[in-house]
Amino acid sequence: MEKLREHYLPFLAAKEEYAKLDWEDAFSHQKRFEVLVSSVPLEGKSLLDVGCGIGSLYRFLQHRGISCVYTGIDALPEMIRVAREYTPQGVFLVGNPFEKNMVSLQSFDVVYASGIFNLDLGQKKTFLYEAVGKMLSWARETVVFNALHCRSECQTPPYRYYNPREVVEYLQKTYPFKITLLEDYLPNDFTVVMEKTPRF
Repeated sequence: MEKLREHYLPFLAAKEEYAKLDWEDAFSHQKRFEVLVSSVPLEGKSLLDVGCGIGSLYRFLQHRGISCVYTGIDALPEMIRVAREYTPQGVFLVGNPFEKNMVSLQSFDVVYASGIFNLDLGQKKTFLYEAVGKMLSWARETVVFNALHCRSECQTPPYRYYNPREVVEYLQKTYPFKITLLEDYLPNDFTVVMEKTPRF
């Protein structure tokens, strides 16, 4: 937790919203959200935004006129404080759901995580797979997450990069669900959509 705080708190002083979250620019910040809404029908659904930061996705959905039951959760209270300032009507929770039993089984239609796998904070290499397993237990229908692509030309610490083919191969061996890999929207990013329906 302390490493997470040390990394992100200096960015919160930035003027631009994307910069507060340590994203490279506004375009890529929004593009990740566009991949979500173009891949998963959210209208009328319940959505859990894991690692919601300052609530950017909630405001993106509002701007797009997408009506869903949104809940954001983030481990850093400083992030949630800003989220509530920006969007007082939003539902934002403080805590790390991977360490605490904060989310009930199958309590959301869609569970989404953007950026939570980007930092190497000394966690096990299997953290992504363990986290996805928990998100699948919280979701009734779909889990969507993104991560940094190993093809990125400027790989620098403390960021962690993944081979999307290896990620998808592991998930396909582990779960019987339909899995879609999206990697044509940004050069250094990929998204995985897991639908809890049999792929055969």
